[in-house]
Amino acid sequence: MESNLRKVQHVKQQFHMGTQKKKQHSVTEEVEKEKRYSLFLHNDDFHSFDYVIDALMDICNHSTQQATQCTYLVHFKGKCDIKQGSMEYLRPMRQALSGRSLKATIK
Repeated sequence: MESNLRKVQHVKQQFHMGTQKKKQHSVTEEVEKEKRYSLFLHNDDFHSFDYVIDALMDICNHSTQQATQCTYLVHFKGKCDIKQGSMEYLRPMRQALSGRSLKATIK
């Protein structure tokens, strides 16, 4: 009887582990299917730091600190990866930034 109980417990463990592996595998497949893109903001000589910071906070939902850091990176490096996600997620943000005369691209 004790031997049968051990067999049942072993089978339950194997089933549970197999189910977990299938779940992990399907999540991995979904992530791989949804390609990740980056939204880049490019430097220009027209807009003030405050203007860009406000745009990043309004459009990309950045905190003040994150928007400020991105703005400095854009100023000194020429561009900054400001957001990542699917094309469908990033496209409206790129359009909104462009609507404020800021140069943004998705790659």
